[in-house]
Amino acid sequence: MSDNRKLPGLGRMVRLSTSKTLADEIIERVGFTESLRVARFIAFWGLYHETHGIEPASIDDLAAFLGKSKSWMFKLQSSFREAFPEYKSPAILWDRARDQVEGTDPDVLVMKLGAVELP
Repeated sequence: MSDNRKLPGLGRMVRLSTSKTLADEIIERVGFTESLRVARFIAFWGLYHETHGIEPASIDDLAAFLGKSKSWMFKLQSSFREAFPEYKSPAILWDRARDQVEGTDPDVLVMKLGAVELP
């Protein structure tokens, strides 16, 4: 859902989204600072899943796939678990996002993931 309004001082129509995005949800749960870590974990997990057709068996597998350190991946996982303690993995979030994001560049995928609209 969107709302087109003329904002004072802008003199033009702008689109204001009234839909909640995944970024909005993450920031609401853990704040802005941790939100990027959470989005990265979801995006990296999703990229692994799309590439291999299965969930990563461990953080070791995910870290090796991305060429990142295990300790960094554990930090991202910890942030994800803090934000979404009700989920064992990002699977359900990735399934919602899959049709709204594309690409294989992890950093670009993170940015696109934040704009995913939630039901």
